[in-house]
Amino acid sequence: MSNYVLTVDSQDYNLTLARTGGQGSKGNSITNAVIDASGDLQITISDASGAVMETINAGSVVLALDDAISIHSMNDVTLTAISDGDIIQYDGATSQFVNHTLTTSKISDVDNTNLADGSMYVYNGTTNKHTATNEINNSNTTIVGGTF
Repeated sequence: MSNYVLTVDSQDYNLTLARTGGQGSKGNSITNAVIDASGDLQITISDASGAVMETINAGSVVLALDDAISIHSMNDVTLTAISDGDIIQYDGATSQFVNHTLTTSKISDVDNTNLADGSMYVYNGTTNKHTATNEINNSNTTIVGGTF
């Protein structure tokens, strides 16, 4: 029985076959590589005539693939204290994507300067922002219907 060395590169998932000892005229090669129903990588090695010489179970690659595509494994993402409803936004100061609980303070066309109890947002055409205020004082605003 020959000794085989199988290398699976976790970044690119390339397969290579190296045979210890002299190659001679055997010409063994990888003829099939599949991930089976259990998530194991099964590699078939055949000789020059096509006869299966060996099937190698390289173990689970599903977990490795899950880790490779997980957002936590990305080098430009920092997630801390994740909560339901968090969004991911880019932080130019750290050059990282970070999780954030969405609030109006992070929306670029909202001005919270006068935010107080009883405030509402009114669009200001001069600043092109929705401005927090507790007073409606705009000649362009009309209130129709209802009881006041």
